[in-house]
Amino acid sequence: MDPGNAGNGYICNREFVGCTPERLFRVNRSGHDRIVTSEALAGTRIRGLTPEADAALLRELLSSKKDMLENEITGDFIRDALQELEDNGWLQKSERFFVRRLRHLQHICQSFEGKLSNSANVVDVSRSLLKGLHPTPAVCGDSPAAALDFIRTFETDVSFDRGLYAGPFGYLGSDSADIVVAIRSALVTNYQEGKISQMGSDSPRNLPESKVSVFGGAGIVDGSTVQGEWTETSHKMGVLSSLFPPSPITLQSFSMPNVAWSTAFIEELIRNGVTQFYVCPGSRNTPLTAAIFKATRSNVGIVRAISVHDERGAGFRALGYARQNGRPAAVITSSGTAVANLYPSVVESSSDGVPLLVITADRPYENRDTGSNQSIDQVKMFSSSYVRWFRDIPPPSDDVPVSLALSDANHAVTLTKQMMGPVHLNVQFRENLAPDGGPIRNDNRVDSVTKFNNLRFTDASGFLDWSRSGNRWSSSYYSNNNSLASMMEVRDLIRKSRRGIIVTGNLRDSEHVGQGTDSLSSLISQFAQTIGFPVVAGVQSGALRRESPIIPYAEHLMKNPLIAKGMQPDLIIQLGTPLISTEIGGIIKNNPTLKHVLIQQFYPYERADPDHTVTHRISSNIGTFIKGIMSGIESSGAMNCYSELAPLVFLGNELRKQMPSIIREAASSSSLGTDGILTEPEITRAISEVLSEAKGKSTPMSLFLSNSMPVRDGEFFLYPEANEGVTSLQLPRNDAKFPFSVSVNRGASGIDGILSTATGCGDSSQPTTLVCGDVTTLHDLNAFYGLTADHAPSNNAQTVANTSRLPLTTVVVNNGGGAIFSFLPIAKHGQDVGFEEYWGTPTNNFSFEQGASAFGLPYKSASSFEELKSAYRSSIQSGGPGIIEARVVDRSTNVEVHKRITQGAIRTVDGIMNEATVTPEERLNLKLPIKRYTDDRGNVSKGSKTLLLIHGWMGDKSEWDLVGESLSSEMSDWDIISIDLPGHGESTELFSSDRKTAFNSLDGNMHPLRLNGDSPFTLDTMARTVCESLIQEHGIKSLDAVAGYSLGGRVALAMKRLCSASLDLSGKNTKGEEPVLISEHTKLIVLGSNPGKLPTDEATGDLIDTERATKDFFLAESLFSSSLRSYLIPKSQDVEYLNSFLTRWYGVKSLWGDMRRRNPNVYSKMLKRRLENLSKRRQDIAAVLYGCSPPLTSQDDWKGVVPSKTLFVSGSLDEKYTSIGRKWESIRGISKFVQVPNAGHALIAEEPTTISTIINSFVNDEIVDENRAAIDGESPVEKLLHSPVLDSSTINAKAYAVGLMEFEAFSITIGSSDGNGVQGIGWGNSARAENKLQRREGFIVSIASSNGKAVGVGEVSPLKGLHKETLEDAESQLRMIKDYLASAGELPKFNAEEVLSLNGSLSAFITEIVTMAGINPALVATSVTSGLEMAILSVASQLYGSLLPQSLAANQWQKDLLSIPSSTFGLLPINGLITRGETLETISGAVGRISKKINFSSVKVKIGHDDIDVDIRTLRGVKQSLNSVGQIKLRGDANRAWDGPLANTFAAELKRLDKSIWESIEFIEEPLMKQSLNGEWSIDRQVTALDEFASRGGLPYALDESLADLAEIHAYSFEPIANELRAVFGGQKRSCTAFVLKPALLGLELSMQIASLAQKEFNINTVFSSSFDSGIGLAFTAILASVADNSPYSTSVAKYSHGLGTFSMLGGDTLSPPFETYVNQEGMLNVPSLSRALYGLSLDEISDRLPTYNAVASMDKPAVTSTESESYLATTSSEGRDITVSVSLPLPFSDGIASSRFTDLPQMSRWSPWLNSVTYLDEAGLTEWNLNIRGVKFSWKAISEVLEEPKGIKWKSVSGLKNRGVVEFEPTSDNNCIMKLKMSIIMPYILVSLFQGMPSVVQEFLQNKLLKWSLEMFRDVVKADLALERGDNELGDALFGAVEGRANALEEALK
Repeated sequence: MDPGNAGNGYICNREFVGCTPERLFRVNRSGHDRIVTSEALAGTRIRGLTPEADAALLRELLSSKKDMLENEITGDFIRDALQELEDNGWLQKSERFFVRRLRHLQHICQSFEGKLSNSANVVDVSRSLLKGLHPTPAVCGDSPAAALDFIRTFETDVSFDRGLYAGPFGYLGSDSADIVVAIRSALVTNYQEGKISQMGSDSPRNLPESKVSVFGGAGIVDGSTVQGEWTETSHKMGVLSSLFPPSPITLQSFSMPNVAWSTAFIEELIRNGVTQFYVCPGSRNTPLTAAIFKATRSNVGIVRAISVHDERGAGFRALGYARQNGRPAAVITSSGTAVANLYPSVVESSSDGVPLLVITADRPYENRDTGSNQSIDQVKMFSSSYVRWFRDIPPPSDDVPVSLALSDANHAVTLTKQMMGPVHLNVQFRENLAPDGGPIRNDNRVDSVTKFNNLRFTDASGFLDWSRSGNRWSSSYYSNNNSLASMMEVRDLIRKSRRGIIVTGNLRDSEHVGQGTDSLSSLISQFAQTIGFPVVAGVQSGALRRESPIIPYAEHLMKNPLIAKGMQPDLIIQLGTPLISTEIGGIIKNNPTLKHVLIQQFYPYERADPDHTVTHRISSNIGTFIKGIMSGIESSGAMNCYSELAPLVFLGNELRKQMPSIIREAASSSSLGTDGILTEPEITRAISEVLSEAKGKSTPMSLFLSNSMPVRDGEFFLYPEANEGVTSLQLPRNDAKFPFSVSVNRGASGIDGILSTATGCGDSSQPTTLVCGDVTTLHDLNAFYGLTADHAPSNNAQTVANTSRLPLTTVVVNNGGGAIFSFLPIAKHGQDVGFEEYWGTPTNNFSFEQGASAFGLPYKSASSFEELKSAYRSSIQSGGPGIIEARVVDRSTNVEVHKRITQGAIRTVDGIMNEATVTPEERLNLKLPIKRYTDDRGNVSKGSKTLLLIHGWMGDKSEWDLVGESLSSEMSDWDIISIDLPGHGESTELFSSDRKTAFNSLDGNMHPLRLNGDSPFTLDTMARTVCESLIQEHGIKSLDAVAGYSLGGRVALAMKRLCSASLDLSGKNTKGEEPVLISEHTKLIVLGSNPGKLPTDEATGDLIDTERATKDFFLAESLFSSSLRSYLIPKSQDVEYLNSFLTRWYGVKSLWGDMRRRNPNVYSKMLKRRLENLSKRRQDIAAVLYGCSPPLTSQDDWKGVVPSKTLFVSGSLDEKYTSIGRKWESIRGISKFVQVPNAGHALIAEEPTTISTIINSFVNDEIVDENRAAIDGESPVEKLLHSPVLDSSTINAKAYAVGLMEFEAFSITIGSSDGNGVQGIGWGNSARAENKLQRREGFIVSIASSNGKAVGVGEVSPLKGLHKETLEDAESQLRMIKDYLASAGELPKFNAEEVLSLNGSLSAFITEIVTMAGINPALVATSVTSGLEMAILSVASQLYGSLLPQSLAANQWQKDLLSIPSSTFGLLPINGLITRGETLETISGAVGRISKKINFSSVKVKIGHDDIDVDIRTLRGVKQSLNSVGQIKLRGDANRAWDGPLANTFAAELKRLDKSIWESIEFIEEPLMKQSLNGEWSIDRQVTALDEFASRGGLPYALDESLADLAEIHAYSFEPIANELRAVFGGQKRSCTAFVLKPALLGLELSMQIASLAQKEFNINTVFSSSFDSGIGLAFTAILASVADNSPYSTSVAKYSHGLGTFSMLGGDTLSPPFETYVNQEGMLNVPSLSRALYGLSLDEISDRLPTYNAVASMDKPAVTSTESESYLATTSSEGRDITVSVSLPLPFSDGIASSRFTDLPQMSRWSPWLNSVTYLDEAGLTEWNLNIRGVKFSWKAISEVLEEPKGIKWKSVSGLKNRGVVEFEPTSDNNCIMKLKMSIIMPYILVSLFQGMPSVVQEFLQNKLLKWSLEMFRDVVKADLALERGDNELGDALFGAVEGRANALEEALK
């Protein structure tokens, strides 16, 4: 892969792929010979479709002089190249000639083969062949040098990038080689958008995600032609092109309409299976012919085109092809009589039912019937008796979108297949026919230039998806042969959809004709509920509009811009056609990637796709089809199907409530003068209300709506009203509905015959209502005669009396003319165009009353809403005919009324949406109510201490009521509160309310399960919200105890971690006066909760975590989907689902202890509460479940607790959390684990009294000696509570031994502003600017406890000029210590608590180690001491069960205080650093290095050792550069550079030149030279001189080198150091501001002892400073600084930032992630996060990424042991825990059998019982291994590769247990081989501890037991398998018995 630059902020990666048929050469072994092979491959033909055609093409190839010459030239070249090898005596060659036949192509090939002599060296031969053979004439002609020069000169990345085309590819080995020529290749370029800031205004737009450039070529020799070579090249490129997904066919490069149209049209034919074209010559069909030819080149071997000069013959050839292959071919002709020649084949095709696609080119319509040349009438030229479908296609133009061309092609192929006959497409083409732009041929008019906007042409819904996908435009299915396939595809679309909608039109369903649509409506409703999709029901759906899943007033909703833009459906299932709604059509067209499924019973050749958006056309009975869909979906789980658009049902029902008033207000507007006058929308509303009154009637009713305005008003307003007392989401029950249908003549949408059609509906005696306009009535007025008594039937089937009672009520909407036209744009032109006369067509001169009278029909008139309702009710109750004239407002007013209704609907919906809007800030600042509990007298306790109770998932604060009330009565001095977690109880609703759900459904960024990092329901965000709510809303500044149940326990642990890590959550004000919310004092009671991954937990690996996260997601999604589905189903069904969910949830016996049976009352109450909570907060609760899924949250929260302050409680029947409690207690991570007898996970529900007692006892420290006699009547729980909660003397009194020690070297570059190291680092002469430090080198030390359960690291990195020892000195001492610990019989032991107290025990323990290692304690390197201290302190903190800062604080401070002071160990301030040697020019760069990313509050500048003026200029330059950062303090580090006068001069000059800098100086570190008298130095003399400097210059100072000198004088012993410091500083006022301590030099323990002394006795604070350590050393220094800053003695002293800014100069790091990632932009270090990263860190985890150190001396040679027997040979070498084993074993079967059996990895456990399982994770060879040795489980993932020569397998672990190896099977005969295994493994510390800590024991166990027995068992298992396979059962059983015996022995050894 080659990264490149595409310019303008885009970067690209290039990948080169190929499938070459040409080998340049190969060298391989055949037996004992080494064979060289090369080939001349040149001369090409395609393969034939039939054997005969293939043979003919082969003969043509071999007889072609041109092709033979091409091959001969290449062959001669290779022959000459091989001759050189033969002349050198390296080769004996032979030749052979053959044809290489590939799938699509065949080539002439000469093979040259030779045998290498014994003297030949494969590498030399390969180099010679590469030089001599490449490039061959086949790829560059016979002048290679000239060709290469041309390529280098003219081919570039910009003009032509060939990638590695024609280059040599392969490998060269010591004994073999294989090189091919990279032809048939492609360059894949992947683009990635770079930084926006890098992009200019001319940046490229719409770059593809990836681009494939396919390469091919052909040799040009005598006889070559342009056409022939181009065709050959196209064939070659097509082979590779067919392997890639098709390129997006954007048509953007086409400037000619004919070319664009023909390309798209032919492509769609091909996608529909038309791959055979018979093309007849002609001019008018030029665009089609050119497009077909290009298609054959890009679809080699798939698309074929044959030129046929005779149209008649072409037609019959196409017919014969279709007859033979069962699929249509296309015949292409020009215009004129050429078309007529197809008639015979068309007749035959039709008569015999053979598909045939006839595509004829035609002159444009302006040439027809004008005598234009070669122009005849081709429209329906073939009789409709023969042609199944004809389509006359207009000339291509951007006026007609490309979707029409694609739809035409798709429909044509569908019909010719389905209807088994000819289809005729007649395509009109205008000039230019050739793909020429510019002037139009034969058109000399002005501006006769081809104009074509390809963007407009392709701006069609669905085109983008068609362009990219390679799928056909639409898929059509017919019930006779595709019903199952169509159902499966639609089911798949439904399952994948998340924003689906059902849309209904005219429900054409033969099963329900004559029954109304009620039964079908119920079926559609059930279908919608099953798949979870809401329904946009057209008015033609009739009774469906009363069903639950319907979106009422959908047309008005979709007119709202927010909804129209936000809907973005991904799937439309349309039942029936046509649609009346215009809004849903617009939404479909505006979402080009959605899938549009149309289901209805199509008549022959019906398309029913006016907008060309249908992607799946299914001809089927609607009811039958959706029943089949439901059956499949219900069987696989319907809860997987839902639509996020279901809340639109809620919005529709909300609008339903307001719509009557909206219509009424629009109708009674005083500004319109319409008070009391009937409006047209009120007509529909009145009918709807009257029909709703018919509830309970069984007589079917039919409503017939006229076209024009009535059907549109019906679409807008006809929704039956909800019954009184029914909620907005519950329409009338099914048993309250009456049969009801709606009919419309919507086929052609005319107004003719409307009355007659309605009369026909009434002929069935079904009561019918007709709503029609006045103009429509006049069109069919005579139809009223059919309702009169005189119109009697001629037979006796119906009496006159019955006829006169035909139940048809006609409502005539009299608006004075054609109202529909007033809505058209022409209306605004009024009398300028004669609007009223020609469009308005007034009807005022006709009396409908007199007309009714003329026909003898009852008549009523209504001009108000109530009058109309009354008249209509009376008419339908009469059961006979009647006419109601509805006199409405005039037509212009009607337009305005409709506008006002639309505006009112938009305002109503906007109001709902605005109330539901939640800003990002509100989302993260939720309101969390609390509850304060009262005592027995009802008083709210306001004690001095606060206990917070946090509920679990699905609960709320009331879950704690019984516990809280009990505690409040018993703990009067405590304030007992419970709180609602985010997403629960009465906390702020984000997703669950109906309004918010509706709003979120339209906002793609607010899906509750897709918020990612912005989710308010992640564990950390919830914990942070709880903290902020308590502090800011409820005024609670500190918590003395927190009890959290289940999820609440995890939240409590996260709160503890966050409060430790962030001062923002501490509750402190700027002065730090207030206590933290959760401190080291806060007690935690964790009830049945997951604290993270404990050290004793089995490593689950990424796969298990992924499975858990996936499971939680799907569970959350099922809840989320059920909340959406609740809008579509009755309330009872939703409650039934929730009950089922809860029953399953609480039915896990291992968790809840069969609570339903065991405690039914509590179970019932709990289920009731959970049901209430889920009903109210379901979506929020689902979001919490996924956001808090354990794999997505911190796994280290258990590390942040203070063990003595933490209690874990579980129910004894709760197996999961009981196991967690035991594990946590076993590592001393908690004070106590308590099990509540006979309780499951529901602790606070089942045992509130017991839980109250436990909490009360723990928080009030009621500890009773565990040895006391049990009190009579005590419960088991009380007895548990009477045992000590924490007894540190028993917990930590145990002495621990250290185990193995290891170390590895590192080397890191040091950078500065000029990239050339840093200057002036160190003390003494090293502090001079000319001295540079360019690399930091040292060792990372790892020490493990003897039991392997704890391991720690440290850093040993002596710095020249600071440390006395060299790197080699340190390495020598480390090696001595390592050797001693590896061989010691009895290892030294330490007390964890004493070591952590830093009282001298740590130094004493290290002295014991080094002494026993043979090192004089007085000569131990200080860097070695500090590195050992780091590692041992880390081990001790793990054994203590807490992070290092907490462990140090708990053990160091408790010696002097009764209680541990409050501390967060949160953010630690650190300072930046400017080194010496920076000039004014480089200062800005240096400052930029530390300030652009980090705003340090303080910066240290190295001064001294140079001219004073330079120092002052440096300080001023730094200050100026940092002005933009803010108020920054400076400190200087002079490193004892000045004598007294010079120091005073510096202070005076600085004050004179820039007082602001002088005032910003915090202190100067060691400004004065070493103050000695008679060669003797003392701290008293130094401090006295420094005090004088401070007095004269006014600048405070800090000690640094002086402390190190003092320590060295007293051999780093604290007591004499402390005594001398007390003599200097005790009782005297000194100007010393700070002690600067370097733990890497002084040691960690001594540094902390001095720090404590300075704070406690001298009121001087300390600054901890690095020695240019790597991340490991910096981390320990930071932890010490944090502990010191939070000590009880630091409150009265000034605090400074610490000297850790050297991290910014490291070119690498030993810590991963590096130290710098824990520093924020304000220069604050996150100590808790850093501490967690350090906790349990071992060398195993960092050794792979340690920067290389080449200067370290080589390690000692490893120890080697061996075992040899007659059949088994083993050799083992080891160094520490790194063990390498090599074994071999003869096998009595072939290498092939051995390899095939052994490489079947999941079978491994058959012969390796120590392996629990081996599982393949992917196809690339990634496997997961699990084993169990002596009760300890291990797992790892490995990449494996099967080997072929020799056969075998190799592997390497990529995570977990580190190991790698290879197994090879070397054949010794045809039926025997030797198995050779070599494996290296780094033994885990815990495993070493199981074998008494002796690597040699592990080594012997591996060599002589584990591997030996496993290999022998493999041998016997395979022998047994082979015996059984050949039928020798006796031998097979015997062998398996032996295997079983050995397996049992091995398992015993593993125990």
